[in-house]
Amino acid sequence: MKKISFCRDCLSDLDENDITRCKFCRSPRVICHQELDKLSIAHIDCDSFFAAVEKKDNPELANLPVIVGGTKRGVVSTCCYIARSYGIKSAMPIFQAKKLCPNAIYLTPRHERYRSVSKELRHFLEKLTPEIEFISIDEGYLNLRGTDKLHGMTPAKAIAKIILEIEKRIGITVSIGLSYNKTLAKIASTQSKPRGFSIIGKNDSDEFLANLSVGKISGIGEKLSKKLNSVGIFTLGDILKKNQKELFANFGDTMIFLYSLLEKKNTTSFGIETARKSISTEKTFLESMKKHRDMKKFLWAASLKISDTAKDLGVCGKTIHLKLKKDNFKTLNRSLTLNSATQLTSEIYSAALTLLEKDISKAPFRLIGLGLENFELNNGFHTLNNLFSDHSKKLEDATDSIRKKYGGDSIFPGIVINDQ
Repeated sequence: MKKISFCRDCLSDLDENDITRCKFCRSPRVICHQELDKLSIAHIDCDSFFAAVEKKDNPELANLPVIVGGTKRGVVSTCCYIARSYGIKSAMPIFQAKKLCPNAIYLTPRHERYRSVSKELRHFLEKLTPEIEFISIDEGYLNLRGTDKLHGMTPAKAIAKIILEIEKRIGITVSIGLSYNKTLAKIASTQSKPRGFSIIGKNDSDEFLANLSVGKISGIGEKLSKKLNSVGIFTLGDILKKNQKELFANFGDTMIFLYSLLEKKNTTSFGIETARKSISTEKTFLESMKKHRDMKKFLWAASLKISDTAKDLGVCGKTIHLKLKKDNFKTLNRSLTLNSATQLTSEIYSAALTLLEKDISKAPFRLIGLGLENFELNNGFHTLNNLFSDHSKKLEDATDSIRKKYGGDSIFPGIVINDQ
C-alpha cells in the first residue's frame, strides 16, 4: 500500500519517498504513513504544560531547568525537558529533585494561570471539531471523523495545522497521537514527545499490540495491572495464551475491552463514561497542619480548585473523598456520597468539613487531599442537596464572575477564616 506523507511545518504534500526531509522547506518533520488519510481519532498532550506556561510567561527561563511543584516536603508537579535530563520526573519528592538538580528554578504552581491557558487551547481545538473530550487541563481526545470536507484536508493535516497555530499564538508545544480508537491514540501521543506526531494504524498494529504492556493501556491502573500480572498477563498478547472462559469470569468488562483492542475494533465513544474518573488536589505541608482554622482555609481553596475544574469539564460528582496523612505516614481515607451530583464549591466544601470532623482529633497532618468522584454529565445543572441549591448556584455564578474579573483571592466566605 502506498504511503502518504506531508510536512508538519509547511504542510506541503510530499511523495512517498520524501520521508526524511521536506523538499520545499527542508524541515525534517515529515509525517508518512499508509493510513494517513483514513485515521481520525486523535489524542493531544501538551508537553510539560505547567513548566511550558512558566517559560512562555518568562522568556529568561527558556534555557534553564524549570521545576513546578510544592514545598520541601512536596512533590514535583511538572518539570521541563531540560530538568528531565537530570533524572527528575513528575511525583518525585522535591528534596530528591534538589539533590539531582540543585541549580534548577523551583516554582510554585499558578493553577489559575494554567486554567486560563487551557481555555485558550480549547478555543483553537474547537475550530477542528465539536467532539472534544478533555481528560485533564492539558490533554484530551478529538473525534475528527467527517471533517475532511469542512477543512479541505485530512484530519491528520488539519490537526497538524492547528497545533502549529497553537505553538505560534499560545507559545506551548503539543504532542499528537493519531489512530482508529482512543486507547491507541493516547499511547501514540507518548511515543515521540516533545512536539511529536505518532501514528498507530490498523495495518501495523498486530505486533505492536501483542507486545504492548498492559500497564501502559489507558484505563488499566496499577492495581489491575498487578492483578493481570499475577495470572501471567504482562502484555496484550498474553491473553491469547490463557483460557478465555476463565479470563472473562475473573476480569469481566476489562477482558472484553482488551480483546476488542486485539481484534482492532473501534472502541471509541466520546462521553463521560470514557473520560477521567475523578478530580483531586492535595498538598504536603512544610510544617504539619495542626489548627482547625488552617485546615478549613486549605479545604476551601481545594474545593474551589476542584469546582473550577469540574465546571470547565462540564461534570458533576456525587462522591467527595478526603485524604489525610499523619506524621507517621499513616494515611486516612474518608468518602461521602451525596444525594445528587454537584460541582458547587460550597457543597464540596461542606462535605469536606463533615469528613474532616471525623478525624480532626488525629491531627496534625503532613498532607491533606480532596477529591470529587462518581461523575455525571452537567446537563444544565444537577444539584438537589439542599433547599437553597438554586440560590447557591446563582450566588456561585456571581462569585465566579468576580474572581474571573478581579482574581482568585478577591472574594471568599467569612466562615473560612472564623475559628470554631
